[in-house]
Amino acid sequence: MHLLHLSGTHSQHRKLQNLPPADIIIHSCNISMSGKAEEVTDFIDWFGTLNYRHKIFIAGNHDFCLDGKSNRNVIYSDIFTTLTA
Repeated sequence: MHLLHLSGTHSQHRKLQNLPPADIIIHSCNISMSGKAEEVTDFIDWFGTLNYRHKIFIAGNHDFCLDGKSNRNVIYSDIFTTLTA
């Protein structure tokens, strides 16, 4: 089994090119720069298009729009839709 680990892309994920093959891709730490829902949604849209069988991301401290205090229902719905499509 091959794992690919990305970390702390801070809204720069679309600059990543030619990612190596793996069975599982894991992104940990900050996916956004300022924690805005639009940044997180953009990451999820991008992440959902990657050709990996299993995808995991772990939010970082900048990703505070996922902490349950703001519009998480919209974001979680987008994540579920994107990652299960």
